[in-house]
Amino acid sequence: MWIDKNIKKISFAYGIQIILLIIISLFNPLGMYKVSGYTYLLIIICTTSFLLAFNIISKYIIKTKEDFNNAQNKMLMSLDKLLKSKIFLFLTFIMFFIVTYYLIKYNIIIKDMSKLQIRMVRFIDLFGSSIETLFFNYIIAGYVYIASIIFSVMLINKRYKNPIFILISFTILEFSLIGYSRMVYLNIAIYIFINILLKSNLKELINLKNITKISVIFCAIFVMLFGMIYARICKNNVSVVDNIKKTIKNQSEQIIEYSVGSFRLLDYFIKNGFEGLKYKYTYGQATFAGIEEIILYPIKGMGAEINSFNNIMGKQTQIPIKIGEDTEFNAFYTCVMNFYLDYGFLGVIIFPILHSILIILSLNQYYRKKDIFSFILLNFVLLNLFFSIIRWNYQSGTSTFVLLTMIFITNFENIKNKIQEKILQK
Repeated sequence: MWIDKNIKKISFAYGIQIILLIIISLFNPLGMYKVSGYTYLLIIICTTSFLLAFNIISKYIIKTKEDFNNAQNKMLMSLDKLLKSKIFLFLTFIMFFIVTYYLIKYNIIIKDMSKLQIRMVRFIDLFGSSIETLFFNYIIAGYVYIASIIFSVMLINKRYKNPIFILISFTILEFSLIGYSRMVYLNIAIYIFINILLKSNLKELINLKNITKISVIFCAIFVMLFGMIYARICKNNVSVVDNIKKTIKNQSEQIIEYSVGSFRLLDYFIKNGFEGLKYKYTYGQATFAGIEEIILYPIKGMGAEINSFNNIMGKQTQIPIKIGEDTEFNAFYTCVMNFYLDYGFLGVIIFPILHSILIILSLNQYYRKKDIFSFILLNFVLLNLFFSIIRWNYQSGTSTFVLLTMIFITNFENIKNKIQEKILQK
């Protein structure tokens, strides 16, 4: 039976990612604590459940056999139309100035603070009210998530001469400097990989000119990440060479820690659970915590004292856990933790199937719409797929808000037509 070419490529990339991470974890180059066989089994079952569902269900949902390049050409026409839009240019300017304002405010606050205090400013001291916090975390951060995808698409498809590209670049840079968040650059690197992966004619990319360009892009991202770590850990009384050596060692170790440290945290959770949770299972709250946060956040902003699942869970996951003799890690427990916390072993089988359906529907939506908005949605769900072995991004209210926003935008015409039909019927 016919299977969409991109289903095969996504399946292969995701499967290889899991296999490589398990191999790195088993070799354990940093000498961290070993992971139990049962935890590895849960990871393998989660991956297998996703891949089987992804390949089987896609046969019944994705009906088109249109060449992906045709869809890409139509998407680029839609992108060019968006880039010519005065409304989008105005929005890009507004977001740039708002992020600039917060960066200036952030730098004023941290002026007399130690390096250990600086990272928490974004979460504690930067905002004057819960409404402002809500605005920044959902609207500003949500915009940056989407802008990162547009930036990556423009970069890969040579639209970087447009002034919007420069504005988005500076907005992303400024956003990353508010709290020294490196995650936005890692997201961009993954989006670039996704764009390359989805191109049906890979031969166009496999030549010296394109390989050089892609290498330069990834080197630039690496330098950005390196610079942030250097600024954070360098010491004034140590030579530049020693600081650089320390930064390289730190960055190399962090790559391994973030890659397989989540396996150790998952193993800790499977063995010990979370003391702060009253019940053994949370019956959907862990997997759909982002939706709950969106619903409860405005209510909490009005003064109501309601503890969302993320409030309770945050106190548990932020606790540093020893994953080696001299290594502590927190927050990243893989998607398996959320699934297992909800329904145990059964959740590890069921939720990956639902996850696969989300991605299949997003890919199918792109084939139907062939526009930049459906492509943004596809990029976003694929990013969260490749991140899922490190953490479940949809536990975040911001990620869930972006997902729901993009689903609404890509279905806006259908929603509008249905509303008009109901009005006419009345």
